[in-house]
Amino acid sequence: MIVNFTSEKITDHLYRIRGVGDACMYFIRGTERGLLVDTAYGVGDLRDYIENTFKIPYDVVVTHGHADHANGIAQWDRVYMNHADIDLYWAKTDVAFRKSMLKRTVPDIEEYPDGLFQGVFRGEFLDLQEGMKFDLGGVTVEPYHAPGHTQGIMVLLIVEDRICLFGDACGVFTFLFKPESSTVDVYRRTLSKLLAMKDKYDRILRQHGTCESPLSLVEENLEVAEEILKGTDDHIPWQYQGQNVWIAKKSDMRTGLRADGKSGNIVYDEHKIKEEVHKMRKIVLFCAAGMSTSLLVSKMKKAAQEAGLDYQIDAHPLSETANYGPDADMILLGPQVMYKLKDTQKQFPDKPVEAIKMQDYGMMRGDNVIKRVREVLGD
Repeated sequence: MIVNFTSEKITDHLYRIRGVGDACMYFIRGTERGLLVDTAYGVGDLRDYIENTFKIPYDVVVTHGHADHANGIAQWDRVYMNHADIDLYWAKTDVAFRKSMLKRTVPDIEEYPDGLFQGVFRGEFLDLQEGMKFDLGGVTVEPYHAPGHTQGIMVLLIVEDRICLFGDACGVFTFLFKPESSTVDVYRRTLSKLLAMKDKYDRILRQHGTCESPLSLVEENLEVAEEILKGTDDHIPWQYQGQNVWIAKKSDMRTGLRADGKSGNIVYDEHKIKEEVHKMRKIVLFCAAGMSTSLLVSKMKKAAQEAGLDYQIDAHPLSETANYGPDADMILLGPQVMYKLKDTQKQFPDKPVEAIKMQDYGMMRGDNVIKRVREVLGD
């Protein structure tokens, strides 16, 4: 049995790839490099197809750890994925589990030999972080953290094409009831962030169904999230794989379309609406952007994890202080932008704002930076 892949040209830079199942993939092609976005269920020889079709060096990015997006990665030695989803990937690799997921769209999937399914990834997970940039030559891709569907899910902005690949981060039937999902409250903040980015994209692409949505999708999902938090949504009971969940807005279950004609909808668990009293600390680092900052953030995350601290640590360009500063528990400035320290302190008078010591930044001493954060926050 041979598994066939197909590609559809979306723009001069972007191609939609389809294989077995309902989840598509994307390939972004620049003049120098490419970027494969997701690997679907891992059925067939995707690597051979990509390399014979595009004939250009490329990297592999996984938007999140679910089985229908990440299970083809065993064909590569290194892939980019947010480290918050690594354990999720390991939990979703079983071939029998993948076949059970595929049965809805591929009725004869049990006839597919197990040997067609890629095995378990043995390579290196590179941490996909907001603030990174993939310069492919003539086209730039920027990842943004969008927790909700999973803790580590990322959306990808194709800057020059003004296209945002939402994947499963925001859709027509967003699942927020699984153990790896965030609360509706956290998801509401993600939607506010995506809405604040609307001047950067003119087109939303996804990876299921029609694979494209109107720009109103984000605002509609935000309205739904706010209704859930207020207790004014339609609150339709539904059972999914034995779990009792709730659909926020009345929909046609055959098509998934909302009865009122709008696009955005959320499926949620009543126990995952608001955050518990315990809150994750949010540490935001503003900088001039660059790989060195990403490395420091990775080392800070490692130090926080080793200390048993529930810290979310992200880096953003200094120009984004208005978007990401309000939700931060502590704001840090990289040495390159420490000249803005007083201005930033005035902008956020109710939050601790400090500049990272030049020595700690230069030597990538994430442990020292976390030590200082703990002192300031009393952790």
